[in-house]
Parts: sequence; structure tokens; C-alpha cells
Amino acid sequence: MKSMHNLKLMVRLFLSVGFLLICVSLQAQISTTYSLRHHAITFKSDRAEIVVDPAITFKYLCSDSYSGIDNMRGATFTAKIDSNFTAGGALFERQSTLSPFLSEFALQTSSMPGWGVFKRLDSWGENPRTIDIARAMGFLAWSKNRLSTKIEIGTQRFGWNKSPLMLSHEDVPYPSLQFGWTKSNFFADVSMNQWVGSIRDGAVSSEYIIRNINKAIISSAGFSNEQFAIALLFGHTLEPSISIVSLAGRFVKNGGFINYEAATSSTSTSGPSYQIGAGYNGNQFRTGLNLIRTKDGLYGDGEEMVWSNAMIPLGVITGNNTKMSTVYFTFKNSDSAKWYFTCEAGTFSNAHYNSNDNLNDDFSRFTKGSITRVFSPDWDMALTLSVEAFKGHDPMLGIGVVHGIIRGFDELLIP
Repeated sequence: MKSMHNLKLMVRLFLSVGFLLICVSLQAQISTTYSLRHHAITFKSDRAEIVVDPAITFKYLCSDSYSGIDNMRGATFTAKIDSNFTAGGALFERQSTLSPFLSEFALQTSSMPGWGVFKRLDSWGENPRTIDIARAMGFLAWSKNRLSTKIEIGTQRFGWNKSPLMLSHEDVPYPSLQFGWTKSNFFADVSMNQWVGSIRDGAVSSEYIIRNINKAIISSAGFSNEQFAIALLFGHTLEPSISIVSLAGRFVKNGGFINYEAATSSTSTSGPSYQIGAGYNGNQFRTGLNLIRTKDGLYGDGEEMVWSNAMIPLGVITGNNTKMSTVYFTFKNSDSAKWYFTCEAGTFSNAHYNSNDNLNDDFSRFTKGSITRVFSPDWDMALTLSVEAFKGHDPMLGIGVVHGIIRGFDELLIP
């Protein structure tokens, strides 16, 4: 399994980087200190600081027809060395009962958005479907003056939309080497990436999937400040040869914002795809709407290996020829953040990722929401109650403990 192979590589990388950082830290003429107040472990000297935290999520899921669990555990670390080097990473393992939509998506692709290839834990008949999966991420970066470089097993993001069309942080992690340049509000970068492409071999069976390495070269450049941003992306994959171009931008004034992204590719057959978002971003609450339209062939044509990682189109998990409209709302009761509320509702249509005959009847509308109460700010832990409902399926309720709400709020549904 590619995910397990990446996991082994990341373990080696973490050990190597961790050993290097600890050695640098111990070489300093000051004792290393340990702290359990805000992090699990903190190694600190006059030249380096390393922070290690656990990551735990445990939720009990139920509906009228079935029940299950969503269990994830792992650890994260961040490190700073002198003033030029930074490093970080995470290791996660997850056993999960899938929501109705993710069950259908996983049945079609044998992959999970943001995670990749999984191991099945049940007979995979009717819902619910359960999986066992691992995820590994890590990076080592250097920056000085206007130049920077990064070696990473992770994901890139392009643009300012909630769910970017071509590159998203929600994608499956992949190895990459990046070089960047910045001057004032201008920036440019180029990266070499290695994806796991996949296609179905219908001559064997509908379940048999071939996985191959697909290399991509991606570059972008643009301008960004607090009120206005614009960027242009060029990308090319080698096997098969697919070229893409994407234009993204943002306007912000008095808390209100408008985001956009338009993209096309050498395999696209019906014009440019686009995404438009608008809303308000305040200190305590955020709200907005998002419109997505991907045209035929944007991510590739037919059964060939597409512009994707582990057969999951980058950014939009439902792929080519998708129509999606969503509205969302998030709220925290104060800057100290004791309560969090989130809600998202929308409609979508795509004929490729559904085992039922009529997608519009079974998956045309969805609603997701959660109420979360923080009980340990220092340890970033909270209790949460969530609901996820898709037309044609019983609503799925969830209750449990989550980690990463406070420190992750600034990344939650921000355009």
C-alpha cells in the first residue's frame, strides 16, 4: 500500500530530522528544558526549539439503521533551528465508519479524500462501510532574505477559495521539492511533485486498480496584500501529458470578501471551470457562499491517469463535470473560545461518484453541522456533537472528544 510506504518513509524522515534537531539543541551551551503545560513535550535551547503534541479524535457515530466509531490517533511536531530552518510533521492512524457520501465515494475510487488508499474493515455491502488508514506528513524548510526552499511530504494550496480547484491542502500528501522567491507583496515559486496516479483495469474487474507514479511540475506567481491578491498557476504532468492553467484572486474590504478561481487544461473539452466565493470574515463569526462548476475533462479524459493524486482530483473530490453550491457559517463565542458552532449546507451533482442510478435523487442536498465545547484550552481538547445528513440516507449523529479545535480555528472555513 502506498500510504504505508509513505508512512515508513516518514518515520525514517522524522527520526533523522528529530535526531538532527536534538543534536543541534544539545550542542548549545544551555540545558534543554521540558514543559507539559501547553504542549506534551518541549525541547528548548538557545538555538533550537522542538514541540511535540498528541492528536486524538474519538467519536461515536449512529443513525436509525447503523452505528460505528471515528477513531484517529497520532502525534505532531514542529521545530525551529536558529533563524533560517523550520521543520514539522504528523503521523496519524484512523479507523472510521464513513458517512453516506464518503461511503459511496470510497466504493467508487477505493481511496479517501485527504488520506489515499485504505484497508477495508467489513464486508462492504450496504452502509455503513468502515476503513483502516494511515497518513504521514512532514517538511524541512529553509529561508533567508527573499529566497526559500522546502522538502516535503504534504500538499500545496493555490488561491484563496475555500476548496481550490487545482491544488488544495485537503489533498492526499505527496513528496515535493519547492523553491520560492518573495519581494514586498510579490511572490513566485516552482515545485517538482510525485503523485500516485491510478486507473481502473476493466479487463480484469471493476475493483482492480492500477497505481503508478505520475510526476508533475508546477509553478505560480502573483501579488498579495491585505485587500487584493491575484496569482497565476501553470502545471504539467508527464504520464499522461496534461497541462493546466489557473487564475485565482481575492478582494477584501471591511471584513467582506470575494474570491475566485478559473482553470482549464489540455484535456478540458467544454470551456473553463470556475469557483466563486463571497462572504464576511469577522473575529467571532464567518459566513459565506461558494459556487463550483468543473467542466468535462478538467482533470483528465476518460480512464487515463488524471491530474490527480491517488485518483482523487485535486481540490474538488467529485472531479470532472461537477456542480456544487454551498453556504457555511462558523461562530466562536469570544476570543477565549469556549464554544464553537459550524454549519454547512448545499447541493451538488456529479454522475461519476455514486453507485445509485439517480444521483440527483439520492445526493442532491446535504447538511453538516457541529457544536463544540472546549474543556482544556492548554491541551486543545473539546467535546463535540455533530450531524451529517444527505438526502436518501439516515442522518448520522456523532458525539465524542476532538483535538485541534482552538489552534485550528484560524484554518477552519477561512477563504
